[in-house]
Amino acid sequence: MLNFKLRGYLTPEDFSGSDTERIQKALDTSHSQDIGRVVLSGSYEVDKTLFVHPMTDLVFERATLSATGAFPLLANKNLDEKKKHFYCFRDEFITLRGEGRIEGEVVLYNAFRVKINGIEFGGGLKLLFTEEVRLYNSNFSGKCGILMGMGANNFIMQNLSSNCDGPAIVMDASHIPYDYVVGKEPDIHDIILQDSSFGASSPAVLLNSTVDARIYNIQIDHISSDGTVLSLGKKDNEVPPECYFNLTAENLTSKQGDKIILNAPTKNCFFNV
Repeated sequence: MLNFKLRGYLTPEDFSGSDTERIQKALDTSHSQDIGRVVLSGSYEVDKTLFVHPMTDLVFERATLSATGAFPLLANKNLDEKKKHFYCFRDEFITLRGEGRIEGEVVLYNAFRVKINGIEFGGGLKLLFTEEVRLYNSNFSGKCGILMGMGANNFIMQNLSSNCDGPAIVMDASHIPYDYVVGKEPDIHDIILQDSSFGASSPAVLLNSTVDARIYNIQIDHISSDGTVLSLGKKDNEVPPECYFNLTAENLTSKQGDKIILNAPTKNCFFNV
């Protein structure tokens, strides 16, 4: 493995087997040999979930990953069914970057310090109990874009675009049961979303809190959408104002429909559209 270490990265083409086997071998070897970087430069068909280790830099060079079935195409190791209901160490420092497309769902669970830049998502991105995410220059299509479930916090998202059938970004604190992970904070908080344009999705951004998991410290600005930009709460979900507090939304543009729809009371919020 010395030559790989000197080169500084691995590729699926360094291994034999199916596309799935070769990519997983590259990811596993990169982790075990402390190389860290895996470079994808072709079109690959994936027939089961690929697991990304901590400290992985996955680089796309005009590459495409396509799932052959209804399963998460890419996930971090903490999504293991045997571990995910209990406290476990966070998978830290996961990067997806370059110029590429992922045709399948990506799920990051109990991850920390995630960077995503320049990727097209055709099957959605789920971020559950995940902290310190930097998401830039990415496009979303398909049924929905980004789902941020319980425990998502400390995000900066800029220069995003979408043409989804549903909302581009969902912050849903009810997405998974409150006690899904022992010892984990369920609130969604400290999120910045800026300088993005969303297509057919309406509402572009949807927030849904519960009495057990609040949404707070959210800043949304310079967002354009074909329809409603921001929808807060659900009509059949009554919660106190403390469940939505310290929210800021300004410089929103909608081609048709309301810029903001409020279906729940709020506290200490500023909306200047």
